[in-house]
Amino acid sequence: MSFYHSEDTQHYTGCEDSEVDDLIERGRRTTGVDERKRIYDWVQELVRDDTPLGMLTHSEIVTGIRNRIEDFTLHPTMYSHGVRNVRPR
Repeated sequence: MSFYHSEDTQHYTGCEDSEVDDLIERGRRTTGVDERKRIYDWVQELVRDDTPLGMLTHSEIVTGIRNRIEDFTLHPTMYSHGVRNVRPR
């Protein structure tokens, strides 16, 4: 919602589409899972066909540890480091 609803406080794409706004609001009010999915699929099709913005990101995580630390494993998609299994040599 924050990227595509024209009245959202984080909306910065500059796109205003009343049909997309209406569908997002309908989806938020709909309690049926199948109906909600159908509505949001429709929103995605409209946005895809007239996308004002495409975001691509690539993150690289660089971590330094001391050579006396054992069993440290960096999770490939997490930014926080779990030190549960880390132990000194």
